[in-house]
Amino acid sequence: MFHGYVLDQHYRLYSAGSGAALDSAIVSNDKQKKPVFYYYWGPSAILGKYDMVQLKMNDYDPANNVCYAEARCQTSIAGGYPEGEVKTLVAGKFKQQAPAIYEFLPKVSFENDTVNKLLAWRGEDNKAEPKEVAEHFLKNNQDIWKIWVPKDVADTVISRLN
Repeated sequence: MFHGYVLDQHYRLYSAGSGAALDSAIVSNDKQKKPVFYYYWGPSAILGKYDMVQLKMNDYDPANNVCYAEARCQTSIAGGYPEGEVKTLVAGKFKQQAPAIYEFLPKVSFENDTVNKLLAWRGEDNKAEPKEVAEHFLKNNQDIWKIWVPKDVADTVISRLN
């Protein structure tokens, strides 16, 4: 992919060696106000903590996927990666034992940016517990979650948060 986008003519390909090392390089360059160009995965806390710009990539091409996995791939064309699909799975008995929750789950949907920001908020600065993260989300993202539940439920949740 590096060659497919002709980045090799302007940049040196460098592997940080690990996710932690890449995070350190991102933080270091941000503190020094140096520009940095990298590929990252999400959702993740670092994408929610720093002001980053996602560059538009061409559509995913399965034929190129094999080449992308090769470090020295010279024949790739400019393409993207496939989006990961997230599925909600429950035990077979769940539908009968908790029908209201079973009906609720398919309505729940998060954008990566929302999860990135929640992970960043939870992270090193707050060291928040899951319950605190949930409360923070409910207080600060009512425009997202209120459409998942009936109005009376949303009103009850909001009143209990205050």
